[in-house]
Amino acid sequence: MLHRLRPALALGALALLALPAAASARSFDATYPRAARLCAAVAAGQPPARLAGKTVQATAACDTLEAAFDSANLTFTRVAAPIDVQMHAIGENARATCAAAFAARNPAACRAALASARAALRPLMAAWRTAARAQRQAIIAAGLTFTATMRTISQSPVATDPPPPPPVDPDPIGIT
Repeated sequence: MLHRLRPALALGALALLALPAAASARSFDATYPRAARLCAAVAAGQPPARLAGKTVQATAACDTLEAAFDSANLTFTRVAAPIDVQMHAIGENARATCAAAFAARNPAACRAALASARAALRPLMAAWRTAARAQRQAIIAAGLTFTATMRTISQSPVATDPPPPPPVDPDPIGIT
């Protein structure tokens, strides 16, 4: 019975390997939950007390973090998308070969196709993992830089926000 399940299990494993790159992407809020809350508070004009008067610098740090996050995800997507297409094609070819082999009652052809598919997927998976590691390292580095920047901003004694503009008289001539 196990010899009948083995090709199906191998096909299932091939299907799992052909996951799209977008499925592994996390949102900014999920990746940096505390930074996202902090940036949202600063953007809403309600920064924490330690950042009072420093919203311009905090907003710049938030923008830099989001830009680095977007850049890391975009780079990963650009690298992983062609790999995903190749992995999907290899999996589809193996599935088609196995379907034809089972129809012809030739399980050896299916085993050979699965072995060939696994061999073709190994370097692709290594390239995908390398891209995923690079993305993760870039995201971690951006988070550490953001944390250090925010720590520096919050510890600086000088309030650096510009003063609010003077009120504008809606009727400068005084007609009303």
